[in-house]
Amino acid sequence: MEKERSNVAQLHAAIGSQPQKPRRNRLLSKRRQRRAAVLLGVFGVILVFLGLQLVTTNAQVRSMHADTQQEQARLQKREQEQKQLKHREKLLNNPDYVKALAHSKYDYAKPGETNYHFVKK
Repeated sequence: MEKERSNVAQLHAAIGSQPQKPRRNRLLSKRRQRRAAVLLGVFGVILVFLGLQLVTTNAQVRSMHADTQQEQARLQKREQEQKQLKHREKLLNNPDYVKALAHSKYDYAKPGETNYHFVKK
């Protein structure tokens, strides 16, 4: 055992006697710091770019959603108008309705008929 301890002691002495290269360690440390700073800078730029893209895309989606709602409102209005026009077309195909419309709106009278207008007070 004594021999092993002395070998270990000799190894420790040999390792401890070798000069460390602190300058190289400092250079590596500075290089690592610069590399980390550059990587953080690049990551920051990418993050800002993606954030701007996200904000612009969100604004475009909101704008398109508003446009879609406006178009849906216009579509419903047009469908209602179309429904009213189809109903009116159906009424105009009815001869009795056309006759009543001509009498009331256009004061049309058959030959020999007399129209009377009563004034409301």
